[in-house]
Amino acid sequence: MNDLRTRAAAARAKTLPWDAADYLEDLDDVVAYLEAAFEDGDPRVIAAALGDVARSRGMTAVAAKTGLGRESLYKALSGDGNPGFATVVGVMNALGLRLRPLGADPGPGMPAGDGATGWSDGFALPHPDLYVLSGTSPTRPARRASEYR
Repeated sequence: MNDLRTRAAAARAKTLPWDAADYLEDLDDVVAYLEAAFEDGDPRVIAAALGDVARSRGMTAVAAKTGLGRESLYKALSGDGNPGFATVVGVMNALGLRLRPLGADPGPGMPAGDGATGWSDGFALPHPDLYVLSGTSPTRPARRASEYR
């Protein structure tokens, strides 16, 4: 009998769609959200996260600052979109964010190259913490994504 009541209550429950853009209230929220997306490493997740942030700040304003069309930004910054690097950098700049490369250990199974690149120790593929997002505020130091865990 209790199971029947539980199912009936669940059938009456109303759910609403969840939108991350509704919860990105300040720069710290945005940075943490985007760092998690970059840490995931899936370009579709990163594009969708950038789209969420752009929508939270107003896609029309972001489009105006980047010089790109609002419709094309919606498409490029969706989970199915494939924005070019120039678009990503333009959106990041419009949002007051920047990509900053940081050196990292190559990690296990990622040997350094043979030095042919001109670097004395060769070149290794980057660790996921390579890119740290930060606001343009000089009072906010750059942090690795792992610091948010």
